[in-house]
Amino acid sequence: MTPKVSFLLCLWISHIVADPCRFTGNFFYSRDAIFSCFDSIPFDERIKETTLNALQKAMPLFTFLDIASHPPPDFPLERVNLYKEFQRINTSSYQGDFDFHMDLTKTFLKLKDAHTKYVPPACYSNFIFYQPLPMVSFMSDREQIIGTTEYINPVMLEHWSEKGIDLRQYAGAIVLELQGITAMAYIAEWSQKELGYSKDPGTRFELALRIPSPFNAFLKRGEFGYFSARNLGASPFPSESDLTYKLKLANGTIVTVTFPWEGLSSRSIINTAQFNSICASSSTKSPFLDFSSSLNFQLENTTSTFNFQLENQLENQLEIVPILNDTDSGIGFWQVDEKTMVLYIDTWEPPSQRRFFDSVNRGILAGISRNLTRLILDMTLNGGGDICLGRQFLKYLFPNKINWGPTDVPVSDLAVNLTRSSMLYEQFTFWTPQKWANQSNVQYTDDSWLVPGHPKIRGGFHRNFSEIIHVFPFGCGDPPFQIPNSYFPGEILVLSRGFCGSTCALVADHLNLYEKVKTLTIGGFHGRPQGYTSFPGLQVLDSGAMYDQMDSVGQNTFDQDCTECLSPRRLLTSATYRMTAREIYGPQDNEIPLEYKFVPADFRLMKTRDTAERSQLLWKDALQFFGK
Repeated sequence: MTPKVSFLLCLWISHIVADPCRFTGNFFYSRDAIFSCFDSIPFDERIKETTLNALQKAMPLFTFLDIASHPPPDFPLERVNLYKEFQRINTSSYQGDFDFHMDLTKTFLKLKDAHTKYVPPACYSNFIFYQPLPMVSFMSDREQIIGTTEYINPVMLEHWSEKGIDLRQYAGAIVLELQGITAMAYIAEWSQKELGYSKDPGTRFELALRIPSPFNAFLKRGEFGYFSARNLGASPFPSESDLTYKLKLANGTIVTVTFPWEGLSSRSIINTAQFNSICASSSTKSPFLDFSSSLNFQLENTTSTFNFQLENQLENQLEIVPILNDTDSGIGFWQVDEKTMVLYIDTWEPPSQRRFFDSVNRGILAGISRNLTRLILDMTLNGGGDICLGRQFLKYLFPNKINWGPTDVPVSDLAVNLTRSSMLYEQFTFWTPQKWANQSNVQYTDDSWLVPGHPKIRGGFHRNFSEIIHVFPFGCGDPPFQIPNSYFPGEILVLSRGFCGSTCALVADHLNLYEKVKTLTIGGFHGRPQGYTSFPGLQVLDSGAMYDQMDSVGQNTFDQDCTECLSPRRLLTSATYRMTAREIYGPQDNEIPLEYKFVPADFRLMKTRDTAERSQLLWKDALQFFGK
């Protein structure tokens, strides 16, 4: 090799090694290494201008735009005036591109609404940051404490074993302090300030920590907890490079140990140029309710295999008898005593709704054959899904009962333009009149569902809202199966951790408010009431689907030069946003939406160490609440 060739080869190798944005997918990197890439991306004034313009034009569709600026006192919420926030961001200076996007992200997270948020471009949001010791909260000697989980994820175990550290020595410990602060106080403060998935402080605290699914058989959305697995859909990335734990080990020894925050990308990135291309590429798919990246899914599925044999042994010891498990549909049935069956529903967005209902029907019929007349409906970490599936499920349970709730949408020039454009182009969109019916189930055929609307004053804002509407027809049609009348009405108990969102909240609220079904919530802060649902909303518009619907009715959202257009222009990045577009009220109040009403559960259970680690144990504890 000649000196010149050798010199050029060295330059090439040096360039590859020195590039701060070179990452292998599903491989751990330190926070500092990842942020050196983030910080190397320069701020672009045009990105700020076009992004803010799009958000400002889209926000008239946000149904809580006004009430968020002056929320009622049910929840301890910040006042968030989005237009004022946009003005502040517009006049702010930023060191780099990531800082700008994070300012927007944090602004939306203050709403504490999983339906309404801004997620930075995929080049950033592809990353998740981890701590290797997920934690749980439980009661011990009448005191609520934090502990490390007894389960060590096999991928994490192997990763740290390669560094000479056996994580098993820290399993099942008591966490005394984090960063020199009492562990309970540290987690509580983080969940209140950083986590954006619920307006209920107790629910946010619960979500910060590990929430296992029954027998670890389902998608492990809560396996690490949002504190130990940080993704930009739920909270900002960690601001510090590492985390120091003061632990009391199972043998009584007190130790202090520090672990770095390590992040990984769901895809490989070869250099800064490719990183920038991921930032810039447009996306129509919005990952807001996807609690885990592909690697997170891989990590958590290995846990399922790791614990499956142990959990099945425990199942037999508890005399919890499996009836039917369809994990692909997110459904499981178990018998817990001579009268009671559990139906666990993991999601309202199954791959096949027909298969979902087939499994539900087979499970219910099996319960009938066993003379089980009581049902625990466990929706522990159900973040929602298809509204019509939820409505059809309610009609399946109560075929001859009311199956609607009062909803409306805000009136704006944009909404009026979109409903009239939908009529002109004969396209079925969110704003198409034929999508909606009035309270008598009469389908709309013109824009009278929206205009002129009814005036409401919220947070000092005056806006008109549409007629009270429902999806046509009521209940979204009939379910594919009918339940035998011999089973219901039976006694039902809804169980959640407070995080029962969107369609899950619709189902739980309807059962509670209209059918008087009792509710049970788990965990949260000891001594404080906790709700049984989060972000009941009701209906969300994701930016990708919203833009596609707008373009189907002639809005041409790709045209960045149309500054006078009412419809927002598409973002110049792969960032995504979403907003609550249709709100739902309770049966007696069409003024304050359920999103801003605190409805405590009828009953409450705090966790022990055992029930914190094995959620199926809670079913036995829940039996005491039947008949009360």
